[in-house]
Amino acid sequence: MEKKQGIPLGFLWGMVIILIYVYSFFGFGFYLVWNTKMPVSVAAWLAIIGSSILYLIAGIVCFVPILLIALYFTLRDRNLIQTVKNHWPILAAIVYSLIPNVPGPIDEVIVGGIAASLEGYFLVRRRLIAGDGHQSKPAQNLLQDLI
Repeated sequence: MEKKQGIPLGFLWGMVIILIYVYSFFGFGFYLVWNTKMPVSVAAWLAIIGSSILYLIAGIVCFVPILLIALYFTLRDRNLIQTVKNHWPILAAIVYSLIPNVPGPIDEVIVGGIAASLEGYFLVRRRLIAGDGHQSKPAQNLLQDLI
């Protein structure tokens, strides 16, 4: 039987690539474009507006190849459904970090749920990997033993 070719955890890597791009885009934008002194003249206002528009256009143009690379990684994933099933807490943390801040109590519930999910995820991962560094049991058997 042939081993399926592809990128292991491609969907997860695609999401990480988008996350890195978004954080670097806003980080460089705040540092380079929007970190100026308060404008006092019309020319200074026009310079800030023009540079912001150009930066946003450049960001959108650069996002297209990043999106295509992430899509390529996702489509080349060896087993997309299994990746989402096994790593959904990490995907939830990545997606949550990309959305804007939500109001107080809702935010606390979401963060608490993601934190509890990540704790369970890493607990299962730690127990799956034995001292020799290989998976000792399938995940389903280990979860049944834990319950």
